[in-house]
Amino acid sequence: MSISCLCTILTVLTAQAQSFDEMRKRYDSFKQEARQQYDDFRKKANEEYVQFIRDAWQRYEAEPAQPAPQKPKPPVIPTAKPVDNPQPRQLPVSDVIIPDPVPATPPQPVEPIPQQPASPTLREVAFDFYGTPCTVRVNIGEPVRLGGYEEQDVADMWQQLTDEGFDAAIADCLQLRSTMNLCDWAYLSLAGRFAETYCGHKGNDAVVVQAYVLTQSGYKVRMARANDRLTILMPSENEIWSYSFIKRDDCRYYILDRSLKGSSFYVCDVPFPGEKFSSLYMQSQPSFAMTPTSGRQLKAERYPQIAVTADTNEQLMEFYNSYPLTNDWDMYAYASLSDRLKGELYPVLRKAIDGKSEAEAANMLLNFVQTAFDYKTDDEQFGYERPLFGDETFYYPYSDCEDRSILFSILVRDLLDLDAALVSYPNHLATAVCFTEYVKGDYIVLNGRRYTVCDPTYIGADIGMTMPDMDNASADVILLNRQ
Repeated sequence: MSISCLCTILTVLTAQAQSFDEMRKRYDSFKQEARQQYDDFRKKANEEYVQFIRDAWQRYEAEPAQPAPQKPKPPVIPTAKPVDNPQPRQLPVSDVIIPDPVPATPPQPVEPIPQQPASPTLREVAFDFYGTPCTVRVNIGEPVRLGGYEEQDVADMWQQLTDEGFDAAIADCLQLRSTMNLCDWAYLSLAGRFAETYCGHKGNDAVVVQAYVLTQSGYKVRMARANDRLTILMPSENEIWSYSFIKRDDCRYYILDRSLKGSSFYVCDVPFPGEKFSSLYMQSQPSFAMTPTSGRQLKAERYPQIAVTADTNEQLMEFYNSYPLTNDWDMYAYASLSDRLKGELYPVLRKAIDGKSEAEAANMLLNFVQTAFDYKTDDEQFGYERPLFGDETFYYPYSDCEDRSILFSILVRDLLDLDAALVSYPNHLATAVCFTEYVKGDYIVLNGRRYTVCDPTYIGADIGMTMPDMDNASADVILLNRQ
């Protein structure tokens, strides 16, 4: 190669390198400018929000908490008797409920909050969240404090949080939401745990910090005051038991501090830009540090090949113990089972049903749920109505009709890839399955499709058998989609 050619190549490479450096500088400048725009937008939004906080809060009367409804259930469940050549019957349906789709993504900040780089001006606030160590970074210095509990005091603290540059804390909380797979209720709880640790105590300071984290993260919440105490109001489209609430524009704002017994609340009824409702639905369980529960031996009475020792996570059980209670049965069904429990249970069940027809496989799963778990009503076990998430059915010693129906619907959708529905009678919950092959038995017709009754509480019953006294009862049917 000639010297002139070599010089030409070097010249081209030098020009390319200079061009690349220029492009990188432009990109870095663009990023910095975009970030500044995000910061300016959020700062402006918060400054406007502060002005609204200073205005007089509106007075509302709280409505009392609705207790979990008392649903009389049979103290002893019936055992099915063999029936020769049962005649299929189409059962009546009162109403078909098609739940809204499970939210695919949680609320998001009105503008992106980029991850904050390491900085000597930041310190870590460390806390434990259901056995999982967490750290959130805040500015070095004394925590921002609330001077009182009036509107002006709250506005001053909100302005300080904005001026202090709480972006690192927001970014870290959002990162924890992602890495720990937190649903909305878990994130609300995480924000509360961080706020209490940052402030060094529970109380009004922590309420303002929690509200700040939630609004900046995209959640629709409100602050309220009763006498000299602040609390957070969480609007929800779910009917939640045991929480008092304020009704506003046909929406219930639930009072998260259940120790507040007053009937009058002054509410900062101001929307933050881009806010969205939180949801009680979850698509999978949070990823907490593992503390295994005691292994539980379970087996199907009719099928000895279905025998498994299963455990779950003690931290997950503690979390579920804090979860708001509702009669939205599909919420519990869509939550599915934890990965740990699936890892122990599903290989055994898949091996047992391998090569079986849909009807045979469904009968095996049905008998497992019917006979592997002991029955007691919620009133006997807990003293109040309490639906169980799938993992909880494997944890608590007893389960009732809704717990079994929720679990069976999960197994059918996961292992047989079939659509299912929950059949809600006045005092009973059963399941119905849409088979792709014809099966005998009682059924309901939904949107032109035949769903065969499968009752996980009717001991020994095969698919298609309806529990006595439920034959002619009109029922509400809740459709469940495969996920």
